Amino acid sequence: MLIISSSYFKTKCNRALHIVYPDEVKSLTVNNGIKNITCQSHQVAIAGITNLTNERWDEFDLVMVHGNNNTKIKDYLHRLTHYIEQFKRTAEAKNKFLIFVDNAASIVSEKVLLVPRGGNAFINDISQSQNVDISTDGLGLTADQFDYDFNPKDTTDKYFKCLTYASKKHKIYLLSPDGIFSVNGQKHLLRGKIYLLHNDKMQQLSGDSVISADTLKGDLNIKKNIRPIRAIYKDEEINNQTEMLKEVKRDELSGNDS
Repeated sequence: MLIISSSYFKTKCNRALHIVYPDEVKSLTVNNGIKNITCQSHQVAIAGITNLTNERWDEFDLVMVHGNNNTKIKDYLHRLTHYIEQFKRTAEAKNKFLIFVDNAASIVSEKVLLVPRGGNAFINDISQSQNVDISTDGLGLTADQFDYDFNPKDTTDKYFKCLTYASKKHKIYLLSPDGIFSVNGQKHLLRGKIYLLHNDKMQQLSGDSVISADTLKGDLNIKKNIRPIRAIYKDEEINNQTEMLKEVKRDELSGNDS
């Protein structure tokens, strides 16, 4: 099953495969994320360099695709296309987990959702800035799009306008900084908050509130401290999610809603 997560979390499995961008092999964030997966054995695959046979790939019951620097996300996407068929097989398996963490969430869908958090980003029917991309083919694991580390009280007007425009073409799920969302079959909010932005309306799926995009725009003029581009690993913020994943697996196998 396919899971999207804004940040790392602790869980257990038998065998884990960690896919990492070459520049991130020694990253503290990535290595702390790897350590939080308790397993009998694990392998680190360097995207675009490590090749695995289908037999070897199928030995893993958890595959985690780690984030990378936003400036190199397009190269990461290119490297990950090598594993598309294997990704699909893991995502469709009810007894396995395919997890995309941090900004890797922005390339999971049929089309990428690459919108910078700051700067002069814009997009409309006529033109768009070079740093915005909602049309390049993504990994194609789902039709809906995802953005990570989202806080409606901590965002910029230009960033949100780009998201609003993109929401006219696809549904966009916006995960809070601690948000974890199961995509396949019966959709589950596993942790944190998640917002659905579609056709200029934003609904908080973890509650009953529907937020007008115009209402949110009115609040964007308030001075805010913008979050860093990369999610920052904080050990004290990571909760053990083993039982959560077990519950999702039981729900998927039984076909019941959470």
